Amino acid sequence: KAMSYLSSRLTFAYEGEDVSDFVQRPEFKKCAGLDDSYDLWECREQVWNHSFRGKTVGGTSFPNDRFGATFFQPYYAGQTFGLGQLNPLTALQMS
Repeated sequence: KAMSYLSSRLTFAYEGEDVSDFVQRPEFKKCAGLDDSYDLWECREQVWNHSFRGKTVGGTSFPNDRFGATFFQPYYAGQTFGLGQLNPLTALQMS
């Protein structure tokens, strides 16, 4: 598994759209004022569930799957990183 990371560029994206660009969409406007990282990413997860999960938006079909699984598990389901083996979305919530 580690060898695949060495030969690939690790990105957090779906269909070529980086998650940092994705969360700038107008649907996420209500999350913009949140300072606490947990609240911010929880808000983004709720927006994902309501506005994107299992839907087609702007010509892109989004999977009926968790936000974290769609954007933060590009190689292996259940991939974890760092202290306490947090998955990437949880790590962002705890930053």
